[in-house]
Amino acid sequence: MRKKRGIKKIVIFVLLSVLAFGNTIPYQQFVQKNRQMEVRVQAQKNRMDLMLERQIKE
Repeated sequence: MRKKRGIKKIVIFVLLSVLAFGNTIPYQQFVQKNRQMEVRVQAQKNRMDLMLERQIKE
């Protein structure tokens, strides 16, 4: 009976670990995509600023 209890605890621990760490991978991918979008937006803002500066100088 004690062996079954130990195995049950191990199985529960493994399942909880998989659930806990399985959710971090998609979140990291989301954060990475968000950073890429921020870089793109910043690059577009910089281009717009340059275009405005050129128009003002002309």
